[in-house]
Amino acid sequence: MKFNYKTKTEMINLIEGQFSALEARNVLLGLVEKKISFHRERKLDTVKNGFLQGTHYEKERIEELQAEKVKIQHLFETANNDQLIEMHGQLIVQVGGIA
Repeated sequence: MKFNYKTKTEMINLIEGQFSALEARNVLLGLVEKKISFHRERKLDTVKNGFLQGTHYEKERIEELQAEKVKIQHLFETANNDQLIEMHGQLIVQVGGIA
């Protein structure tokens, strides 16, 4: 059997355009909260399966995301809710596999 490793890369245009400050804040905090929830659930699953050693990355990632959440909150503290905010956010997704 011959293995041919290929990687496919796609750009996902996740956030694009102008938003009110309130909308921008809600979008960003919503994304961060979703990621925090994801890592908390993953950490809980790891603990349930008896792998306490495997929770270190999840703990660190949650702390990093909580720090990003604070940055977002500070960024919008002084913004007028009607003020226009321009945001651009792309994800680079690489999928590797055996072909």
